[in-house]
Amino acid sequence: MNEVHKIAGPEHNFLMGFYYRLTNRPDEAIDRYKRCLNDRVVSNRSRRELVQVYISVNDYSSANTLARDNYEEYPLNPHHIQAYLNTLINNGSNDFDVRRIEELIKSLESVGSDIANEMAAIAKAEYTAKCLDNYGKAKVLIEEAVSKYSDSHYPLLSKAFLAARYGDLNNLGAAYSKLKEIEKRKNVSSTSLAHLEASKTALEGDLIRAIKIAEKNLDRYPKLALEKILNELTMLSEQKRI
Repeated sequence: MNEVHKIAGPEHNFLMGFYYRLTNRPDEAIDRYKRCLNDRVVSNRSRRELVQVYISVNDYSSANTLARDNYEEYPLNPHHIQAYLNTLINNGSNDFDVRRIEELIKSLESVGSDIANEMAAIAKAEYTAKCLDNYGKAKVLIEEAVSKYSDSHYPLLSKAFLAARYGDLNNLGAAYSKLKEIEKRKNVSSTSLAHLEASKTALEGDLIRAIKIAEKNLDRYPKLALEKILNELTMLSEQKRI
């Protein structure tokens, strides 16, 4: 950190943004990266990082244009394809660009690497649940991904968040327990785990405790992002469980 403070100009803001992102301070990371967007030296790197931070706090609308720009500049990069897909699948409305989403999933598959295939498998499940509203089929797809990519925790994260979305307390609980076990031996996003714990607690009917979990662990989220999660917890507590 001391070395970062010795660096002046746009590189300083970029490195501070990176530091804040790694230390789960997305509000400050967003502020630093946004300062870099118009600087030629760090604009591309900052745009890529900013997309990831926005997605990490579920601000898909802010990420969308930036993610599209990244994808159009590097259309064969699986991380950019995945990020753009995330913004389209989670656009906050029922007006989905189905053709573009399906094209992007095929683009991921055509990359051919294991990581791209894993991303595609997760995207198919997310698309099936959120865009086609077919949670039953999505459960099958995400279970296949969990089994096939058992060394990765990302399919489990998807399984857990999809289960929460549909009030599936059994699958949410099972996925959350496995993620907590994985956390003992490898890095799993602490904010994602806190979000899942809060969702699970809300589904179990304890809204007050769920809100406390979110406010304590997601306190560095931008205000609107946290408010959205708190509203979701309220809806989960009232949702019929399956």
